Amino acid sequence: MAAAAVYQGSALRRNEALSLLQQAQLSVLFSVDLFNEGTDLPAIDTVLMLRPTESKILFLQQLGRGLRQAEHVGKTHVVVLDFIGNHQSFLNKPAALYNVSGVKAIISTLAKQPVIAPGCYINFAPEVVNFWQQLVRNMKNTAAEDFQQLQLELGHRPTAAEFVLAGFDIKKVRDKHGSWFNLVAEQTEDAEMALLLERYGSWLREGVETTGINKCFKMILLRAFLALDGFSAPVSTHQLAKQSRQQIWRRPDLVEKDVPAALRQDNNSEKWHQYWYKNPIHFYAKQDKAASKPWFVLNAGRFAANFEVRPADIEALTALTHELIDLRLAQYLLRDALV
Repeated sequence: MAAAAVYQGSALRRNEALSLLQQAQLSVLFSVDLFNEGTDLPAIDTVLMLRPTESKILFLQQLGRGLRQAEHVGKTHVVVLDFIGNHQSFLNKPAALYNVSGVKAIISTLAKQPVIAPGCYINFAPEVVNFWQQLVRNMKNTAAEDFQQLQLELGHRPTAAEFVLAGFDIKKVRDKHGSWFNLVAEQTEDAEMALLLERYGSWLREGVETTGINKCFKMILLRAFLALDGFSAPVSTHQLAKQSRQQIWRRPDLVEKDVPAALRQDNNSEKWHQYWYKNPIHFYAKQDKAASKPWFVLNAGRFAANFEVRPADIEALTALTHELIDLRLAQYLLRDALV
């Protein structure tokens, strides 16, 4: 079979090789990272994968070399021969096609046909399905492995909300590592984050990540508190209520879900202040059963953090707190969606 290889320093150059392949003078062309993208040869009807990759994007680029239609040469389908041999890589292939993350999510969606280009179909051999199902029974990924997998797929450090929305278990993170940011600090070896956790880890864990919420109000209140630079100085409850109303009205889904109908139609600021004061402001200044102390205090109509934040830490701590607010709101909406 007429075959050739193209690589740095090879006698056969890239353009010449592609021309020979297109003219059918070559039947097989081997390369490493040369033709992943930007190569347009619709007649390619077989893709042979011989290198490991955990990258969803890279896999789809390689697969895409064979997905062009070419009926004029009698091409009816593309054959993909994947000899990677690493089960994690095999599992990432259907994860990419089905746009899901994690082994369990793949297995649960095998019965569904993914939305792909017209004329394209995916069939999994029964032996492969059995193999995956056996992996689900035998392979229990650690929280760190889940984190690494998602980071690889996203191309950046996942946020807590991205982790949960991808189908991973945040409880597993806390059981093993204590908190989300403990895991992040370990995986990224971020010395600055480790120092922030030493100073404010209890607040981030107890005050935000695990604080009890029945509605979205605590998180909206906290977002308003941060918008008013509350870590720098106490804020008045009237300012806090006003800012909170602005924050929640940016989320019509949360307004409809949690704000009483009478208050949705009433723009009376004092009524809103009274309602907001009796609900999240009052309750956030009380001590949670699982918390070591109340995280906020109310004094003479002003709402303040019940712990000191160093001025140099305010910006970074605010960003970490915002990330956990996004997590809790995502969890809150997911909770009802799964009921």
